[in-house]
Amino acid sequence: MQLHAVSVILLLSIVIAPMADAKQKKKNKKDYKDEGTAATEEQMEGMPDFGDKEVAGKLKCSACKNVVAEVKMALDALTELRHGKPKSFEVHDALDDMCRKISLNYGILRKNNKPTTTFSRNTAISRLTGNWINSYIETRCGEVLTDHDEDLALNYRRTLPELQDMICRVGTNWCKTVEQTREIEL
Repeated sequence: MQLHAVSVILLLSIVIAPMADAKQKKKNKKDYKDEGTAATEEQMEGMPDFGDKEVAGKLKCSACKNVVAEVKMALDALTELRHGKPKSFEVHDALDDMCRKISLNYGILRKNNKPTTTFSRNTAISRLTGNWINSYIETRCGEVLTDHDEDLALNYRRTLPELQDMICRVGTNWCKTVEQTREIEL
């Protein structure tokens, strides 16, 4: 009898656990915007070659600027919510899940149906996701937050161009010029 009860529990855990996990994933997907279009094999052949130094620099600069913009938006919202006085732990908590959210919301812009070296979350503009694209921006996000989380937490009240210049040009050296950090990306 005891063996039968254990078997039933084991069977239920095998059946129910994946259903609960799928429900949670579906719930989490609702938190995020359109994920863009997955790149086809043909489009993957035309993807930016991040092994090329110049292309890698443009990709890193774009990723950094978008990460800084997302951090600033999140911390500005928190500051408004806390009437200008967010607690230190709240600031760090706001950054905890940032990279995963960014990886789900961002893609590479397409111009004339060809991939560019610019990341965007704008769902009104054609963009590609999948393959290395989402993990690339998530990795760059992790690098920015690991190396510059204190700078971001202390300076997020600066203007976005100032903050992007401070982190992406001076801090990481991924953007080579002030002009590059100030190029508008949609």
